[in-house]
Amino acid sequence: MSKELGVSRAQIWKHVERLRGRGYTIEGERGDGYKLLGRPDRLYPEELQAGLDNHWLANQIHYFDSTDSTNRVAFDLARAGAEHGTTVVAEGQSAGRGRMGRSFFSPQYLNVYTSIVLRPQLNTAQAPTLIPSAAVAVADAIANSLSNPDSVEIKWPNDILLSGLKTSGILMEMSSEATRVDFVILGIGVNLNIERHIKRTRAGETGVVHIVIPAEEVKNNEAIEFALPPETARLMDLYLRDYHPRLTDGPCPWLFPGKGNKPKSRELLGDQVSKHVFKATGLHVNLHLFRHIAAKLYLDRNPGGYEVCRRILGHRSVETTTRFYAGTETAAASRHFDDEILKLRRSLRKASDEDG
Repeated sequence: MSKELGVSRAQIWKHVERLRGRGYTIEGERGDGYKLLGRPDRLYPEELQAGLDNHWLANQIHYFDSTDSTNRVAFDLARAGAEHGTTVVAEGQSAGRGRMGRSFFSPQYLNVYTSIVLRPQLNTAQAPTLIPSAAVAVADAIANSLSNPDSVEIKWPNDILLSGLKTSGILMEMSSEATRVDFVILGIGVNLNIERHIKRTRAGETGVVHIVIPAEEVKNNEAIEFALPPETARLMDLYLRDYHPRLTDGPCPWLFPGKGNKPKSRELLGDQVSKHVFKATGLHVNLHLFRHIAAKLYLDRNPGGYEVCRRILGHRSVETTTRFYAGTETAAASRHFDDEILKLRRSLRKASDEDG
């Protein structure tokens, strides 16, 4: 290798060390050759260009470990004269943008965030056709990587769904002169990892975040979907953005990662939660008990509310829920009954005083 490249072995060793620092797994020692064993899960320009077979897209790639918005960077490049096909790629965004000024959640090292400069020969009335064209291209690319391509669909015109959940969004921004398009910025975000169980109806402050678990991953084979309270959703986004990357060695699809980017075991996670609860409250509580505590608290406030409990707990029948919790809310039911009688008595007394 040294002779073929016309450089010293020391120089080759330095370059190999630099590649290792970027996440490449390379086996070998000085004087004994090198062997590439693994590539990092990164959007490095060299890796992307090696997989392209066209002569216009991504000939120039501007790569960022993190940026505020790839669309913003691409727009500035286009205004400065960037060529058709110039591409901006980032591992994460601090101010990712979606349609109608909404934010686009963009945690680092997990997904694809890219913006492409296009200079099509179109008038402004024709420009919107680029959005569905891009959606079809993205949907095809995702479908070709899956064992079940039929699970991919387009929510017209710019969202791609995978098994009914949003996995990609497209944002187009344009600059024009009179009725002619000067340039278009085509922004594409694709969720590849951790967002599989997270469904966002809207991004930003007014968005609603749902936890969605398909039936095949649930003990009773019934799918679970529920909305997170806004404060919980904000805490989860803070964790995914600022803390999750510190717990992992590169990209990791697990919400609670363990060693080697593998999922943390249920036993270890449960033990850690129990120790934290005990330290904070002095109570011995395991993860499963949280279900019972939640049901008890709800029934204390809403005696007889078994159907709501059934839905939250995922029981197949209300009989199962009733069997578990019947009687636990008896005292609460008595208090609730007394309160209602007292309210009625006060109302009648007030009406009588007013009549008198």
